[in-house]
Amino acid sequence: VDYIEQDTIVNVSAVAAPSLGPITKRGYTTQASAPWGLARTSHVYSQKGVDTRYSYDATAGTGTTVYVIDSGIRTTHKEFGGRALWGANFVSGSPNTDEYGHGTHVAGIVGGKTYGVAKGCRMYAVKVIDKDGGGTMSNILQGLQWAVNHAKSRGITKTSIINASLGGPYTKIGNDAVKAATDLGITIVVAAGNDGDDAAYYSPASASSAITVAAIDSANYRTSWSNYGRVVDIFAPGSDILSAGHLSDSSSIYKSGTSMAAPHVAGLAAYFMAKEGLRGSVAVTKRIVAAADTNVVGYAVDSPHRVAYNGGGK
Repeated sequence: VDYIEQDTIVNVSAVAAPSLGPITKRGYTTQASAPWGLARTSHVYSQKGVDTRYSYDATAGTGTTVYVIDSGIRTTHKEFGGRALWGANFVSGSPNTDEYGHGTHVAGIVGGKTYGVAKGCRMYAVKVIDKDGGGTMSNILQGLQWAVNHAKSRGITKTSIINASLGGPYTKIGNDAVKAATDLGITIVVAAGNDGDDAAYYSPASASSAITVAAIDSANYRTSWSNYGRVVDIFAPGSDILSAGHLSDSSSIYKSGTSMAAPHVAGLAAYFMAKEGLRGSVAVTKRIVAAADTNVVGYAVDSPHRVAYNGGGK
């Protein structure tokens, strides 16, 4: 035993909440009237206003796997078209479904047919958050280990992504678990947190090998509640994000938080893997950082001036 740490309470990184058919051209697809966050992901910032189109390569994350470590996923939702599967449940006594709605919303941003960045990826629900939005670091670690073992058993570690839109106080064991997974080639995307604080004080946000995502609003400013700092790798849309709801197979809902920013980047990781044949966490992280839109304003000191961008809007 290298060390022992007290278990900590974790929460999802969401704050209180407040389509037209695609047109294909030259291998790219344009979704008109897309949610603002999705559209922002495929266009550089312009003070003339937010472009409402989402432009993307038709591969759309096909052949990649995203593990959503969260409150579960309503896998029958029409947004997923059979691409969302149940993986594992680490919340004692709870059913194999999303009772809280957070995980379904996150999955919709990753890979929903209307709300998703990577509309062709496969997703697995790994439930570690209960019906009230709470959990423990030990639950997260179990979920993370399940995802790692599942990817290893299928030989897909270098085409797999883990999205963790949750967190709690800094813990070495949590950050070490993230490093162990990325050392295998799995790309891990985490929420920076919603405390308006330096993300270095939180886990897994402070894990150096993860892609840590902070949130911007539609005016291209860091939201007041988003964590920030040098451990942040990139910003993504996180305010008033529309995605799938868990109450029915056709429901939708707006949510805000770095929880919503992270899956934009998890979807982007799947997107670049499919489009460019990238493999492994190092290559994917470098690509996301290199592709980022740097024409940004209103960010905290010591935070990177980078916003997630797929290059599709040019």
